[in-house]
Amino acid sequence: MIALLSIMLRSFLRGGGGIALVAIPAVTYFVVHVVAGVEGSVMVNGEAVAMDASSMAGWALRGGLGFANVLIALVMLFLAMPIAIGGLEQGSARFDLTAPVSRFRWLGNQTLGIVLLLLVCWILASLGASLALGHVPASLPGAVAHLALGHLLFIAVAIATSVAFGYRVGALLAIVVWGGSWVFAHDVVEAYLFDVPPPAEGFAGVWYMLLAPYLDGEPAGPLPTVLRFILRVFPPIANEQSVGFDFAAGRAVFPVTDARSTLVAAIWCVVSWVLALRTLRRKDV
Repeated sequence: MIALLSIMLRSFLRGGGGIALVAIPAVTYFVVHVVAGVEGSVMVNGEAVAMDASSMAGWALRGGLGFANVLIALVMLFLAMPIAIGGLEQGSARFDLTAPVSRFRWLGNQTLGIVLLLLVCWILASLGASLALGHVPASLPGAVAHLALGHLLFIAVAIATSVAFGYRVGALLAIVVWGGSWVFAHDVVEAYLFDVPPPAEGFAGVWYMLLAPYLDGEPAGPLPTVLRFILRVFPPIANEQSVGFDFAAGRAVFPVTDARSTLVAAIWCVVSWVLALRTLRRKDV
């Protein structure tokens, strides 16, 4: 197990992972530092919003973690995952070992390595944000926990689809699932379901205009019931990350992103990895 994890780490570093591990805290530090230094007001959904020092710090933390969120997703998808999946597809994994190892065991240990790398990435992002603010924000642990769970689910879906259909198709399907999750978890739908003011302008305003004829102004009925079900059961990648950003900014969290949604995300992670490993085990028989 230790040998397989060390192979994972060495391959990651040789493939440009070292630069990524430096870039994550650096980018997070820069964004948080710049945004936290803004005075007066910021533009939110096209409107100027005045913020005090505490609110601006939360907004800066949200921005920094947002950039880290995208960067870490790219690192996992294009640097970490190909090490596990690509080696299996190309048949090159066995040359890294002195003894034969089943594909099942290989992917299991490489997956553990991906999880550890994900945790390291978020620890580095947290360090960059804390250094920029000069302290560790109380909201940071909760924010990072939800953001990391969203990434963990994204990786689990990508691994499961990659094992079934190949890495390129699997990665594309995982991105489609992520995008679909964002669509279903859109603030307009959340606003309608939970009777909070919806955004009035921009892309959100277009969504609201398209949905309004079917909403009847009341957060009840068959449509919202179906949407509520989809938001909780469809891989809630976006839900988890929305919770993380809300934690960071100190904003109220929508009920759709409550503990039950988080539990569903954790279950999706376990189910996706179990399916991937069972598929490989059948191929090894």
